[in-house]
Amino acid sequence: MDRRNTWGEDRVYFHDDAGDLKRMLAAWTSAAATDAFETVSAGRSHFRIEDLLQLTGLAPTDAPVWKVGIESDDTIKTLQGVKR
Repeated sequence: MDRRNTWGEDRVYFHDDAGDLKRMLAAWTSAAATDAFETVSAGRSHFRIEDLLQLTGLAPTDAPVWKVGIESDDTIKTLQGVKR
């Protein structure tokens, strides 16, 4: 087993039963470090999923959504409100 940063992502490399080299994101394995938020929250949350889903239903559907566009030269365009 080997662990490398490839293409900007932390990956684990291993040989399968047939001897072929395989790879997967380290975050999908126990090799990855525990996320700091997960450690601090210890699985607790102040909100229930049912309540958050109900909250999304209260938002107006015609409210503008803010989007950021990336132009061809990788500069960020101005924020603009658009209808959904």
